[in-house]
Amino acid sequence: EDAGKVQRVDCQLKWQVSGPKGKQIWDVAMSPKATRIATASQDKLVKVWDAANGQLLATLMGHSGGVRCCTFTDEDTVVSGSGDRRIKLWKVSDAPRECEERSWINCIKLTTDRELLVVRNNIVEIASLTSNDSRALPPFGATPYAGACSPDNRVIAVGGKGQYIRMFDKAIVCQELKVDASQFTLPNNKKHVICTEFSHNGRMFALGFPFLAILCHLPENEPTDSLNWTKKFGFRHSEYVRSLSFSRNDAFLITVANNRTMSIWSTSSGHLQ
Repeated sequence: EDAGKVQRVDCQLKWQVSGPKGKQIWDVAMSPKATRIATASQDKLVKVWDAANGQLLATLMGHSGGVRCCTFTDEDTVVSGSGDRRIKLWKVSDAPRECEERSWINCIKLTTDRELLVVRNNIVEIASLTSNDSRALPPFGATPYAGACSPDNRVIAVGGKGQYIRMFDKAIVCQELKVDASQFTLPNNKKHVICTEFSHNGRMFALGFPFLAILCHLPENEPTDSLNWTKKFGFRHSEYVRSLSFSRNDAFLITVANNRTMSIWSTSSGHLQ
């Protein structure tokens, strides 16, 4: 990709895996060096795959409920959250470390300063990878489903039922930041926020809803620590948007929907690639 110019990319299927018969894959994560891929599925398993050829490297068994989310902390370590109310920290070849939670885990994200952002049905916490220490955000009036942390570790964004979005100062987790929530919502839309993500440069923020993804950005004259988000594009889908991610150069937003389709959108033009 040349600066300021978007080129069409012809993507070829490299390999694919399917969930067990009658079961769904609920989350996918790639390791930091892009050598491994982890899948979390309804059959209570976490599987780790070779990203180059699709070879199954490990099947991680231990959850007693469907595994709702997963993420890598390094090339050999996976964190998973399940409907059994447990978070497990797996070394691919070792037994997992775990902690029991009070409710379902809806989302787990690794922050750039190597802490875990854990979104549960009734609370959102920032948890240490090396101890049982955690810091809780203020209580939510509605169920939180998704969370993300800005790349500079300054802002935590949480979205959930009733299409709400709230932002907090990560250093002072009880301090809520004032943002124009209308930029993240649609009039007369009672649907909830399913997924959220910041771009790598911190100047864009995306949200996934039923049948829609929204991309917001900071205007060119706004500093990266500004909260003056402006709605840039809305991307229509025929099903619920379950996952969002930005390409490494932030030129594209990738969305995955319930109808088993992945869409690649230009963040500069809003066009489907």
